[in-house]
Amino acid sequence: MRENTHIKRTSLLTARSGPRDTDTSSRWFKLVTTAAVLGYVMFNRAFAWVHVPGVPIFVGEVVLFLAVILLLRHQRALIAMLRNSSAMRTAGLLFLWGALRLAFDLPIWGLAALRDGAQTNYILIGLAMAVVVVRQPAITEPLSQLRYWVPATVVVWVPIAILLNRRFVLTAPFVPGSQTSIFSYKPGDYAMFAAAAIAYVWMMGDHYSSRYRNTITFIGVLGLLVAGSQNRGGFLGALGALAIAAIFMQRSRRRRYLSGMALAAGSLILVLAMTNLVIPLGSRAFSVGQLADNAISITGRSGEGGFQGTASWRLEYWRVVVTDVMTGDDWLVGIGFGPSLADDYGYQTEPTETTQPLRNAHNSHVTLIARLGLVGMLLWLIFWFQLALQLYKGVRRRSHPIVGWMMAIMFGIGIAAIFDPVLEGPQMAIPFWCAVGIAASVASRRSIRRTHQAV
Repeated sequence: MRENTHIKRTSLLTARSGPRDTDTSSRWFKLVTTAAVLGYVMFNRAFAWVHVPGVPIFVGEVVLFLAVILLLRHQRALIAMLRNSSAMRTAGLLFLWGALRLAFDLPIWGLAALRDGAQTNYILIGLAMAVVVVRQPAITEPLSQLRYWVPATVVVWVPIAILLNRRFVLTAPFVPGSQTSIFSYKPGDYAMFAAAAIAYVWMMGDHYSSRYRNTITFIGVLGLLVAGSQNRGGFLGALGALAIAAIFMQRSRRRRYLSGMALAAGSLILVLAMTNLVIPLGSRAFSVGQLADNAISITGRSGEGGFQGTASWRLEYWRVVVTDVMTGDDWLVGIGFGPSLADDYGYQTEPTETTQPLRNAHNSHVTLIARLGLVGMLLWLIFWFQLALQLYKGVRRRSHPIVGWMMAIMFGIGIAAIFDPVLEGPQMAIPFWCAVGIAASVASRRSIRRTHQAV
């Protein structure tokens, strides 16, 4: 009996390790995509603007090019994945609709259309990542065996990055060939990065000691509070991600982790209140008062003009855009890629030395509706519904804890996208679509693999 058990365990380990991927396109795609995601986490907008001066080819475009090459080389795996994942099938249709719209807009608007079309072009990265998982399911194993220093580095870096951004962004050098400071770190993005690190340690709890989990939770909560004092959208997205991660934990573990997070947050806020500590961070300080103002402003009942004005400005902007598109001549196909929504509707913000002019609706979902009309909106809503249903079934079947973690990340980013244009930029859009591709393939791995072998 023991011998049979040993043989069974050995065969399982062998199956998990899987054959080594010898395909050049897959290896390069995984290597460059991994490096890009880590670069976005550590350096954010500054890394997104890295390019050869005079050549408008950025890191995100390189990843997109490799994704196209991979999809062309592995059409059988792509077909198998599309047949078995309704969410990815709808995502593919959304890409095709965006590509058709871009084909009409590109001759008119040129590079502006190509830049705006990135919102749907990044879908190809999700499809390519799904194909990689179909061909080599063991791609998820390195994710479940991340070393201790990865989550620790992220949670420690979050408050440091926000501090560097708020204190030194105006005096730091620019990225060569751009007007972007090397300290262009968006607090909203870093709230999501901190939540992703915390949720990962929670979901992979068996891989870590209780001391390590508690330490990551405490430092991560500190980063969340610092980010929450600077950006409400990212903070809400981070809380949503942690809430979704908690839903799919065992009840005893969920109670323990949420209690630990509440204790860490309460302790930090109590220290701030007792010491009356105020850390200046540009226009918004890190303090109890600032956290309270941000929390109250979410409901739209803040007494501070700046916060209330920002909330009212965004709500009115979204209402004007959606009403105009849905009642105008372009209600079916949208206004397309190229026009600046902020300029057309009179909501352009005042650009600074380190920011670019606003081109979108300051809401990724509203921007997609405006540019792709009713057809794009329906495909987008169907995609989210199918994705939630597929991943929920995958988590309930305990297909892999990675699915629950990535589900938390995706829906957290979806919440943050309500308040900020996070899905138009590569620093959040590429991690988002990578998570979609991996999670959707892992959740339906068995049926996809059978179809792949039959094609």
